[in-house]
Amino acid sequence: MDKPVRNYLVIFGILACLGVALCILFYMRNYKLQNDLNGAVIHLKDLEKDKDTLKDENAALNKELSRNIELVKIAYQQKSDLEKSMADTTDDLDKAIATIGQLQKKTEEKDAYISGLQKEGPSNTTGFKKGVRLAAEGRFEEAQKELDGELTDINGALSILSDLNKGAISKEYAAYLFEGSLYLMDGKYPEAVTSLEKAWEINPKDPDVNYNLGSAYFYLKEYQKSIVYLFTALKLQPEDLQAYELIAKAYYNTGQYQKAKEILLIAKKIFQNNGNQDGVAQVDKLLETIPPNPQ
Repeated sequence: MDKPVRNYLVIFGILACLGVALCILFYMRNYKLQNDLNGAVIHLKDLEKDKDTLKDENAALNKELSRNIELVKIAYQQKSDLEKSMADTTDDLDKAIATIGQLQKKTEEKDAYISGLQKEGPSNTTGFKKGVRLAAEGRFEEAQKELDGELTDINGALSILSDLNKGAISKEYAAYLFEGSLYLMDGKYPEAVTSLEKAWEINPKDPDVNYNLGSAYFYLKEYQKSIVYLFTALKLQPEDLQAYELIAKAYYNTGQYQKAKEILLIAKKIFQNNGNQDGVAQVDKLLETIPPNPQ
């Protein structure tokens, strides 16, 4: 083989080797780039996933933030309501304290009023009491003389003796009536009821026995029974101021304050219609003695 040809072959072989080497290098570089590209794509996808995750997390955080803001608003509103409620409670407490003070004052007035009623009792005038005792013993003439010396006809004792002298009532009835009256003056109210009920059985339509029975039951604090007998006395004797007074007190002591006032107003109207100005004046005084409703 000629030397030039051989040189060409060597050169061609070298070039072929270089071409193969370059192809290999190009392939390897391309393969690496492809792998890098694939890695980049995968990384990009991961970044997209992270982006979506962050977006979801951000949405969740925004939602939680909005919820917390609402909770803060509610807390502030509750705080405001609580402060207002505390202020209202303070005002209510002040009003309650003032009301308690008024109730205590009214209760003291009521207690004083009732205490006065309990201390009140039938008349204990010495001469009158002696006259009633004599009448209770059936010694009516001596009783008449004793009672004639009294300035006033207490509980209608003289009128009872007058009715006895006229034969309008029996001696038995008069004795029981005076005996009951004597027990009333001595504060022996159960005994008074016993004697007066015997008198009532004999003459239930006599205003005196009904009034005295009403009085006895009043001092025994049996107010309902007292009211029944006192109303009977008023039907028989409509201008009996003492009966009106005891009924008013009985109503008051049982907590029926309005009725206590109403019965006195009825009495006042009756006295006005009958032209009894003295009775009207006395009822007005009684109305002044009844303290305001303690409730």
